[in-house]
Amino acid sequence: MLAKAGISSTYRWRLAVIAALCLGWAAWSAYDGFVKYPEHNRKVDEFNKVAEQFPDDTDQRKVEWEKIAEANHWNTEDPGHKKSTTDLNFQYGMLALTLPIGLFFLFNYLTSFKRWIGMDAQGLLSNSGQRVDFSSITRLDKRLWKRKGIASVYYKGASGPEKRFKLDDWIYETQPTLVILKHVESVLKPDQIEGGPPEPTTSEPSQPTN
Repeated sequence: MLAKAGISSTYRWRLAVIAALCLGWAAWSAYDGFVKYPEHNRKVDEFNKVAEQFPDDTDQRKVEWEKIAEANHWNTEDPGHKKSTTDLNFQYGMLALTLPIGLFFLFNYLTSFKRWIGMDAQGLLSNSGQRVDFSSITRLDKRLWKRKGIASVYYKGASGPEKRFKLDDWIYETQPTLVILKHVESVLKPDQIEGGPPEPTTSEPSQPTN
């Protein structure tokens, strides 16, 4: 293989951070919705029962409440108001939102170690099995290259419409991706390159910013 670009470490760790934040939030929401809030409401119910049982005898009420609190490993402070259905539903909603997002980013992080794009003497290829012969490339769109480090290689497949092979130097390692881009430019005619002239080859070019 003439060039191979794996997933960049910056991109990989960003996947890990987002996964950790979302899954952490999901775990927190699950704990509040299924454990903490129901336990709080049970505590409020018990406190109110004691208050109703001894409405005028504050000393006896305090003694009885301390017994119940000690038996349940609660503090003896007034628990205040119950958590509402809205409070509980908010926690369930946050769990439903953050859990799938966290799992999605975790999956992408775990699979990122095997992801790559590359180039051999015949064309472009990727770990997913995508293959692009240089002779099948119809155009190169690099309008987003200088600003975001993204270039799209369009090619004709065996059948059907034009297909796309994406070069992205934020997702993939910058230097090998640039090598691949330059070689694609070298096999194309100037009118097949959209979004600017070919990258310089005689000196080290400035890197695109994301």
